[in-house]
Amino acid sequence: DFNFISNGQLYVRIGYNSFPLWVTVVFAIAVLTGFVGSIMLLARQQMSHPIFKISLIAILIQMSYNIFFTSSIEVYGLVETLIMPIIVIVYGVFLVWFSKFAITKNWLH
Repeated sequence: DFNFISNGQLYVRIGYNSFPLWVTVVFAIAVLTGFVGSIMLLARQQMSHPIFKISLIAILIQMSYNIFFTSSIEVYGLVETLIMPIIVIVYGVFLVWFSKFAITKNWLH
């Protein structure tokens, strides 16, 4: 029942329900590879680096779609639309960099 939902919330709910399947798959890839890469980093495995790269690529694809191919800027505004993607991308870049740094320091096997 949508009687208790404001127009903005209803618009957001309808917007999220209209994402193409491939965007959801790319999101799942980003999350799962980020999780696996983090576990591998904790286990000191060099394989975390290429897995973080896959995660970052998926993040960039998914966030690009959310920013440029949806009406999120119209719904949230420019600043609110960009804050979360920037944070996630910076964190993904950091994980790729740190895993490579850890490899050069021989912290990972």
